[in-house]
Amino acid sequence: MEGHKALPTDNKITGNLYASSNARKFLENLQPTRSIDNETKNLRLDEIEQKLVDFYINKEINGLNELRDEAKITSKKLKLKKEFEKLDKMIGSLLSTKKSKLKTPEAIALSFGEPYDPRRIDLFNKLYLSLKKKNFPNRKDLNESENSYKNFAFFEAYFSNFIEGTEFTLNEAIKIIDTHTPLPARNQDSHDVLGTYDIVSRKDLMRQTPDTYSDLIDLLQQRHYKILKNRPEKNPGEFKKINNQAGNTIFVDHKLVRGTLKKSFDLYKSLEDPFARAAFMMFLISEVHPFDDGNGRIARIMMNAELSKAGESKILIPNVYRIDYLINLKNLSNNANKEGYIQMLERIHKFSQSIHSDSREEMRQLLEKSNAFKVGEEYVLKDNI
Repeated sequence: MEGHKALPTDNKITGNLYASSNARKFLENLQPTRSIDNETKNLRLDEIEQKLVDFYINKEINGLNELRDEAKITSKKLKLKKEFEKLDKMIGSLLSTKKSKLKTPEAIALSFGEPYDPRRIDLFNKLYLSLKKKNFPNRKDLNESENSYKNFAFFEAYFSNFIEGTEFTLNEAIKIIDTHTPLPARNQDSHDVLGTYDIVSRKDLMRQTPDTYSDLIDLLQQRHYKILKNRPEKNPGEFKKINNQAGNTIFVDHKLVRGTLKKSFDLYKSLEDPFARAAFMMFLISEVHPFDDGNGRIARIMMNAELSKAGESKILIPNVYRIDYLINLKNLSNNANKEGYIQMLERIHKFSQSIHSDSREEMRQLLEKSNAFKVGEEYVLKDNI
């Protein structure tokens, strides 16, 4: 369809071939048009809204303001004054500076300053439905004494840090915890282990779970600060300001962290079974990845807090089970494989309940017999101890 010739702001592809600038794209899609067999040359208004939300995510708030400024100039050249007025109202509504009726949930959330990741919300809904329809056995925590709870917490902290690459020998970890003193050559790594242990070894702290969205934010930030307070470069207690990823997995955009957590919180609250809540919470934090670092440790702490509050056994993710754990997290994230993830956690929850003793040495022997400390694909976790 013949239109106005290329403008200086349009994007040259090759020769006399140009692609419309962003401003021109939005303005021309807002032109009145007739439909033929229910087909039009323009995007629908809800699709334009979604494009603007995507533009915000990719360009941040200044991107929308710059788009509007460019569109104002472009509209005069293309004689699209009414179209600019529509676009101006839509952008103003998204930025909460003007009033205009928005159509899509994502656009409405952005207008309230709580934009979220719709793909992740869909994924969390799928996990929620799978967890909601299942009945999980109550696996009572057999580490009822203060001493046995702390023994379990030692291995909980040890394994949780080992998964993230903070590797110590068992004797080194014992020395760090027993003396509450970092190893001189590995001060920050030692503090990571100490910070984790200081949380997971205290029943009062591990029985704190969020009643409100505000509680969730507070608990996440407090626990993150506790673990990483000796790593100022990791911004302890603060949500990420740049995006992060692991391999090919790109986590929730930093601008969408709070909105995604808030949108998901009602799903978490409507789960009643402690294991279901734990499984949901762990994946929620792992998938959102709200911090620069320490997300895996925080996710597992949040999971075990749900179980500890209910008097159920906490979960260990021993070295030998690391690959199973990470593969199933990845398969849920990338392929929505809920069943594999749930079965993986059910199996390790059953195993974890069997690790109980008032003697740390006896607990260590139980773990050794199960291959818990082994690293490598040739080893498997032994359930029958």
